Amino acid sequence: MDKPLNILLVDNEAEFLEAITYWLETKDHHVQVCYSGPEAIETIKKSTPDIVFLDIFMPDMGGMEVLKEIRSFNATLPVIMVTGYPKEEKMNEAVKLGVSGFFPKSGSFEDLGRIIKAAIRTHKDLQ
Repeated sequence: MDKPLNILLVDNEAEFLEAITYWLETKDHHVQVCYSGPEAIETIKKSTPDIVFLDIFMPDMGGMEVLKEIRSFNATLPVIMVTGYPKEEKMNEAVKLGVSGFFPKSGSFEDLGRIIKAAIRTHKDLQ
């Protein structure tokens, strides 16, 4: 990853966010954190990030609802769905909504790096 990215992390689990934020910042990325779907939508509308990591399961507004809302005003923003509990039907729904990839919460930092590189390759405006 050559150029630093503006990355938005959306999850209601503070410990997960802290670990991922720390690792991304060691790679010189700028990280914003949101703890809810509505907060994420407002953040994206105000300052579009380069890539979004979005938890599928959140208490107030689930990741699928958030993804649908994002797609209503931004069809090309790279969104990676994050989950601790992969369920095939949710993944199929996310693919139909134009998700850019999936990151399991049990995944490694190396996996995270590969997913970001893949998103950069498939979204030319990030190169």
